Amino acid sequence: MFEKRIFALLLAIPLIGFMAHAANATRLSADFKQLVEQDFPGSKVRLDGAIELKNGDLMLPVIPGGINVPKWSKPQEEFTYPDKTKPELVVYTNGWCYLKVIKKGHVNTFVLPPSLTEKTRKRIFTGNFPSDLIVPENFVLPKEYKELVGDLQIKIVDEAELTKLESGPVTIHHAKTPISDHGVYVVNSLHSGTLILLDDRKLSKLTEFPTEGTLSQMVAIGNHLYISDQAKARVLILDPSKREFVGQIDLEPKSAPKGIATLPNGQLIYVAESGSNDIAIIETVSKKVLLRTKVPPGPGRLAVTPNGYYLLVLNAASGQLTILSTGNQSVNGTVKVGGMPTAMAISNDSKRVYITNRLSNTLSIVDLGTKQVLATLQTGNAPTGLALSRDNERLFVACARDNSISIFDLKTNQKLSDVRLPLDLEFPGNLELTPDGKKLFVTSEAADALGLMDLDSLTFDTQSHLGHTSHDIIWVPVN
Repeated sequence: MFEKRIFALLLAIPLIGFMAHAANATRLSADFKQLVEQDFPGSKVRLDGAIELKNGDLMLPVIPGGINVPKWSKPQEEFTYPDKTKPELVVYTNGWCYLKVIKKGHVNTFVLPPSLTEKTRKRIFTGNFPSDLIVPENFVLPKEYKELVGDLQIKIVDEAELTKLESGPVTIHHAKTPISDHGVYVVNSLHSGTLILLDDRKLSKLTEFPTEGTLSQMVAIGNHLYISDQAKARVLILDPSKREFVGQIDLEPKSAPKGIATLPNGQLIYVAESGSNDIAIIETVSKKVLLRTKVPPGPGRLAVTPNGYYLLVLNAASGQLTILSTGNQSVNGTVKVGGMPTAMAISNDSKRVYITNRLSNTLSIVDLGTKQVLATLQTGNAPTGLALSRDNERLFVACARDNSISIFDLKTNQKLSDVRLPLDLEFPGNLELTPDGKKLFVTSEAADALGLMDLDSLTFDTQSHLGHTSHDIIWVPVN
């Protein structure tokens, strides 16, 4: 059904500024993109067709649908509201429309001007958002705009609910993630290439999967888990509910994929190909690589900011943080940090990132707005994993060679304490908060024990013994 809709759209608008490839990603034709960039000086046209204005505002595209759109070979601007200096609505002769996202209280939405002519209104409402649109955080639409949504996961509200959302804090997630209070913890072993599933209530082992690969980072999209396999140049896909692998994404031979991350809405997957110094951008639905972006040497761990605007890449070989825009999938900047950056944690407001530098024995605090290091803190020996408390006031840092967890106060950037690990938990690796934010998992690169620390008492519960060393741990909801 989706393929037929795209095919019909292409037939309807052959020369009006829309192109698609096999993965159905939005593209603007060269002449239309040039026109848009002229109309919005200093702006960035994202991969999904949206426009990030110079002042930070966002314009969402509406692609023309089943109306008779004039077939001008070179599109022109037809209507701008209220004017060109403060555009809130722009309509082009090729049928494309751009609507400005506005903030109303605690949500993002948009409102059409009441003075709009019936002809222009009809043109807008017979179109729809691109199927690969990166939906803004906390974005809702009144019922009258429902026709624009198409296949996207966007919250539709009536007037009363919109008023309620405007008046109080709200977090609306558009990822296709099922709501569940039950799940499993999945642990991977870098050394043995094994995935271990644990019950999230008893922390008892449910099963394990040998892969004969070298497993690195993991990311959950919905109730599926995607795992990068460095040795076999692939991304494995696991369904924890069925306890079976349900597919894989094959990458270029010798690409050596390490880090993996996804957009908040789950539409794109990013994979760090350390063998070729590329970031592969993959469409989740089709499992196809849309494009590759070249980055500095040694791309490893990846993370997407909570607002979905940036992909952060740790470049271990060059001691850098690389910042990619998820709008146009290009490098937005680099920041020199320390020797062998290993792990990172991002603040809830997407303004700061904290990075451990394993060879330098330091922690870098980077401002993502200015792309500068705000502070460099001394840590213990060989800092590896780190985690932020839910309120972003405390930072937990694993110091591998000291067998300890250091705790920093982020208001003062001062160390509060060091917590020694239990005797059977050696060389801590990555850290991960439990979903309720009350406890902290500690993986081990040298022992088969998995640590769990209570964040109130700073004491360890009984360790789970996995039979393997551990690298990463992640919680995934199950049916």
